[in-house]
Amino acid sequence: KDGRIVYVGDEAGVAAFAGPKTSVVDLEGRLATPGFVDAHSHPMSGGLRLIRCRLGAFSTPVEIYAAVRECSQNHRDETWLIGAGVDFAAFPDEGPARGALDLLVPDRPAFLTNDYGNIAWVNTQALRRAGVDRATPDPPNGKIRRDRISGDPTGVLENDAALMVRRILPARDQSLYLRGLAAASAMASEYGLTAVIDASVDETMLKTYQAADDSGALKFRVTAAQRVDPSAGAAQVRSMARLARKARTPRLRADAAKFFLDGEFIFRTAALLNPYEDMPETSGALSLDGERFAELVRDLDRRDIQVMTHAMGDGAVRSALDAFASAARENGTGDRRHQVTHAGLVDAADIRRFSELSVVANLQPLFRQTDAEERDE
Repeated sequence: KDGRIVYVGDEAGVAAFAGPKTSVVDLEGRLATPGFVDAHSHPMSGGLRLIRCRLGAFSTPVEIYAAVRECSQNHRDETWLIGAGVDFAAFPDEGPARGALDLLVPDRPAFLTNDYGNIAWVNTQALRRAGVDRATPDPPNGKIRRDRISGDPTGVLENDAALMVRRILPARDQSLYLRGLAAASAMASEYGLTAVIDASVDETMLKTYQAADDSGALKFRVTAAQRVDPSAGAAQVRSMARLARKARTPRLRADAAKFFLDGEFIFRTAALLNPYEDMPETSGALSLDGERFAELVRDLDRRDIQVMTHAMGDGAVRSALDAFASAARENGTGDRRHQVTHAGLVDAADIRRFSELSVVANLQPLFRQTDAEERDE
């Protein structure tokens, strides 16, 4: 009734709740359950991977080359061939060759990454458009893999070197996002997902959600977490609050904000309280100074905007909890349910603070598998 389950039980008991306008559905022995809620997903940006070149199922060079060739044929109408899931471990240490990709995709630039998106395999056309050649120096946090004899780029770009090409990719517009959302919606329906938190959206993505909602194409309920720009000031909070007021329908809301407070363990960019054992010169780094971060959190909290914080390392987790504690002291307690997302490493002294501050630990158990694989290597 009014969107709520008011009774669960046998037919005799439910009869008391049925009226002349009650909809009755005979499931013929099948099971009905409440829908699943995905508390951390990226159905719109992630949906783009479903409609682009998907390479994650292939683990040998022959399989990868065949899949890229098929992708190139199936996506002939697109100006770039873009894809993800390349298993770089399938190739020798120098990685897949640029020449091979030139043969597989001879008619346009190609940009294919691993699942993390930090290593890219590109062809000659992509390098030329980005202005990358043998004279191009490695960026501070990246590497251009080079031929040992000629010094020419091999076509494999790591970390910030991959950004040199990524930043010139065609802009993602509303029509492209709608295609990605449609693909993600179909997958969500297969698995019984009826509501999701999109953990990072920009203004274009939010407008796309609103367009889908208006047209009836939005098939699940969405809480869209607006991405915070660490380089921007407090003015963005007012803008986010304004957008949140506009996006409030039965299927869509945007009263959430997303901070990326640190990076990832695999890249040694997760912010730790102590240095990395294998890289003692670093303990990672926070994307925002602690007090500046806390100030933004207090402002968002005051405007009833739920805060989601990507925090992998125990240093980032502590910074997030400190900011939430500051907001509670200044704004008073309430049913906020701010989130520390991932929380890959938590100092023992901080565990109890989740309960004390009513902060949600939004964990991804799948990450334990990739962490274990890295330890094994």
